[in-house]
Amino acid sequence: MEKLERRRKYMREYMREYSKRPEYKAHKAEYDRDYRRTNTERIRTYKQQYDREHREENTERMRTWRTDSEHQTSISHYARKAKYGIMRDEYESMLVEQEGCCLICGQLMHPPCIDHDHDTDEVRGLLCVRCNTMLGMALDNPDILRSGASYLEG
Repeated sequence: MEKLERRRKYMREYMREYSKRPEYKAHKAEYDRDYRRTNTERIRTYKQQYDREHREENTERMRTWRTDSEHQTSISHYARKAKYGIMRDEYESMLVEQEGCCLICGQLMHPPCIDHDHDTDEVRGLLCVRCNTMLGMALDNPDILRSGASYLEG
């Protein structure tokens, strides 16, 4: 019995270390991809059955998850990093530097929108929702905005 336990312990440790190797990860990813491709219907059926059996539990867990403010904050920071390439500290320093005000109209922003150049993806600053929408509707074209300003001035 002791020999069996030592063998199991050795195998657990071996697999823990082996699973960190790049060649294992590549092989496992390929295996998983092939399995999903050949067992699509089986996986779908299992997921549907699981969802039916755990509907109430999952609904409550998702409700709690969506309302957790710490979770929402971390999601928005991850989304910002993925979409605009700016980290939390960069975003917060922009917010402090602008004193929480929009770069165009000077009003307090809630929530702030990250303005970026759609051609280069370079972040230009933080704007309020109205000003960000205005730029988007004008297709980020300064000529359209100038034309609109001269129209308003009469």
